[in-house]
Amino acid sequence: MTYLPADELIESGILQEANRTFFHMLGLALEVDREKGTLRLQDHREDMEGVAFENGALSADKYVRFLNYSQPRHEARLRGVGFVEQPFPDPDASAAQQEIPNAQEDGKPNLRLVVNRREPGPARPQRPDGHDGVA
Repeated sequence: MTYLPADELIESGILQEANRTFFHMLGLALEVDREKGTLRLQDHREDMEGVAFENGALSADKYVRFLNYSQPRHEARLRGVGFVEQPFPDPDASAAQQEIPNAQEDGKPNLRLVVNRREPGPARPQRPDGHDGVA
């Protein structure tokens, strides 16, 4: 197993997007100490509105780097396992409706994937910025 260097986490835009799309809305902020190469999670949960980047703090370059990194992976993941964001298993679905693919055979840790194979529901609404959440 390899580990992503802290500088790459920052420069790739992964950290910015993880904060922008997940941590900040929960009142949390993931930060990297470049010198130590460690991650820390700031706790601002007392602020019900969550955290937001200050004006000018978001990097368009990092966003483009993130998209260039993530889009091919999203497409491959959709083809490979049938989803981009792993759906939560439907507790009412029968075992026949859920498939657990065979895990890796190369000695690496097994990841248990639960794929819900029910018919797709209605299309997800697009976000105000036009992004559909898949690519």
